[in-house]
Amino acid sequence: MEAEWAEGCVASITSASQTGNGTILAIRWPYPARVRAEGDPVPRPPTLILNPRQDAEFVALVTGLVDSGAWTAERLQAALRERYPQVKVHRRDLSGEFQVVLYVYREGRWIPD
Repeated sequence: MEAEWAEGCVASITSASQTGNGTILAIRWPYPARVRAEGDPVPRPPTLILNPRQDAEFVALVTGLVDSGAWTAERLQAALRERYPQVKVHRRDLSGEFQVVLYVYREGRWIPD
């Protein structure tokens, strides 16, 4: 089902906020909210928080992998490790939060943009 949802998808930047340490980029995917017949929500791709966001090649690779179905932290990190051996992908784990949010650090930690 992930491939079906991801086919032809183009990510869009929904917010960028400036902090004292740099800029945080959030990417959301243009999927409609749908519900299965049983009432369970249909999975949607994660929201991505990328660092460094100014690395266009890194951003394109991450969004392309997610677009191809790498929706979990483990799958995304494994796919990125070929190109970026220090990459770390962490899932934000807030109680009651439905949307999956992944923090993706190219260098394994936050670095200035």
